[in-house]
Amino acid sequence: MSIGQNMLPTQFVYAKLLTGFSAGPIMPEENITSEQITPTSNGAYCTYTFRNNTPTPTKSGVSQLDSVTLIVNIFVDVNTEYNRLKTYIGSVRDALDGYRESDPLAQTDSVQSVSFENVETGYDDDFEPEGLYYAQMTFNIRIAKQ
Repeated sequence: MSIGQNMLPTQFVYAKLLTGFSAGPIMPEENITSEQITPTSNGAYCTYTFRNNTPTPTKSGVSQLDSVTLIVNIFVDVNTEYNRLKTYIGSVRDALDGYRESDPLAQTDSVQSVSFENVETGYDDDFEPEGLYYAQMTFNIRIAKQ
């Protein structure tokens, strides 16, 4: 990655997810253990990770803008209605999509903008004991390096 792990907007994303997903735990994907992934965690949980950091190099120096793909996964116990998953998808999208830094000179966490790209939903019957519903949401985050 062209930007260090400490420069990824983890605090920004976590704060936004807290406003959009209040149902259960929110965890970075790389910290997941099998003990944390249980349907008894209030029937739902959320993970997030960053992929595909794309720098925009310039001829005169280091990239001043990076584009990072954020993946948000939402999991819901099958004992919960599928409509609950759809509600969480909408809430998370509302919390992140369309964010624009109002004052580029006073950027927080260097995040310029966030835009929604895609959502895929499904059902995983391999998850014991009864399976779970899931959604994988993809966002593009533009990060200014100052």
